Amino acid sequence: MFARLAILALLIPACQSEQLVDLRYFKAPADGQTWVSRDLPLMAYLGNYTPPEDYPHQPAFEVVDLATGELVPGTVEWQEHALLFVPEKGWQADTDYRWRLTLPGAPDSSPIREIPEEMTRWSRFSTADRTTVLSTSFSEYERTWCAVFSQPLRVDFTDEVQVAVTEAEIDADDLQLTNESTWVKPFPLLTEDPGLTLLCIGPDSSLVPEAELELQMFGETTEEILLTAPPPEDVILTLRHGNY
Repeated sequence: MFARLAILALLIPACQSEQLVDLRYFKAPADGQTWVSRDLPLMAYLGNYTPPEDYPHQPAFEVVDLATGELVPGTVEWQEHALLFVPEKGWQADTDYRWRLTLPGAPDSSPIREIPEEMTRWSRFSTADRTTVLSTSFSEYERTWCAVFSQPLRVDFTDEVQVAVTEAEIDADDLQLTNESTWVKPFPLLTEDPGLTLLCIGPDSSLVPEAELELQMFGETTEEILLTAPPPEDVILTLRHGNY
């Protein structure tokens, strides 16, 4: 049985600089995030890493414009506990990019080797206004399923989403929009970065492991999803290439 929902937006509140220092590592924007502001710096949050003064080996960014295959020029700066990359001419409209943090020339004993390897993996983002499902999650303990969207859903986003679960009737009242700060300790994002949005079902005792779920968006049906995915906290952390 299908349940229908006209989606309204919930944006992820940005954390302010006066909050306590977050000791995690993570990257922003998230891997696969879309509709990224053309002025948004890339951020590698290095919570408990302090660059030694005058140390020759410092983290750097490698950023590629996927439309041209060329490296993107820009400047790197520290802001509190985060390393930022600011593109020289801003991001191009409707363009996909990939980027990673690099640790150039650092020996194994280098202080920057404290930075987790996950931070050096490639991430993708786009300035295009398109919405996709980046990942799904299932909490067996809470009987909750969520789909993670690639951009915040705006107040004028009125396309209907349909959800069907094997042997489970889903009421429209059981579908809710939420955000990653509801599921995990909020990440201290830049003010210009609204983060991600989740569409969730539950808690519902009929949502059990190995049940099949079907999600329809914009009139297109995704493949059937087995409810075996990791919980939302782990999904968000993976998309940010971070750790606790």
